Amino acid sequence: EAIEAENEKGNVKIGISASADRYYRAPPSSEAREKRKIGTYDLGYKTSHKPNVLDESNLTKLYRDAVSDFDVVVIADPFASDQFGGYAETTEEFSGSGVQILGKSIITRVNSVQQAARRSLCNGVCVRLSEMTTVSEALEIAKLVKKKGWGLAVSTETFNLCDPVVAD
Repeated sequence: EAIEAENEKGNVKIGISASADRYYRAPPSSEAREKRKIGTYDLGYKTSHKPNVLDESNLTKLYRDAVSDFDVVVIADPFASDQFGGYAETTEEFSGSGVQILGKSIITRVNSVQQAARRSLCNGVCVRLSEMTTVSEALEIAKLVKKKGWGLAVSTETFNLCDPVVAD
């Protein structure tokens, strides 16, 4: 509404930094986790009296609706960092649409970029300099990401999607 009120529709793009690890609830038993059962996502996790629990497919639908209703161009960490199925399905679903599925928490080292590429887990990466062991490693990840044709965001903070000062 604010974008339309300011007559900026089409000029403003939206990025969702979902950070789904924060509200992911793993299956309760170790047996369920061993069978790779998928947990749930409690969007009302900050208000204990008002839970809003979604499974992975309903969370994907929420993202789909957001992309359809708003000018969303990035969804960062849309699922828990160990829920690769959701990452792969969502990346495939939005393939060719211009929406980037950004791996922030799943991309921490060069080998994790290679693993994400093999499994088609994302099509963009946020390099968080505060989590790199060396500047050389950050540059190596950036080169690999660009070579793959993925989107690249650079940040100094854990919760920033992109830091324009550092990105330049």
